[in-house]
Amino acid sequence: MRLSFELKIDFARSLGLLPENYVSAFKSLNNVRNKYAHKDSYKVSIEELSGFKFDWDPKQSEAFKLAYEKKGVEEAAQIATIFLCWKAIHLIKEIDA
Repeated sequence: MRLSFELKIDFARSLGLLPENYVSAFKSLNNVRNKYAHKDSYKVSIEELSGFKFDWDPKQSEAFKLAYEKKGVEEAAQIATIFLCWKAIHLIKEIDA
């Protein structure tokens, strides 16, 4: 049986493995991934990327803003995804500790 990514997120949350503040960010990331996977011409919007953001420090917010202003939404998407993955890596370290 294959579980959807969204169901895996909900399962991790119900087990207490995924803090609530991560849930909407990972679901936002999955929604964008699905749109890219199913529509060749899909372009992510800056509004969708705002769903990736949580608990950013001021330097991260500034990096995101500069990426968007100087390079466009694609660069901002890369920055937002990197920051979200970084949070996930730290979450895994916390669980292992």
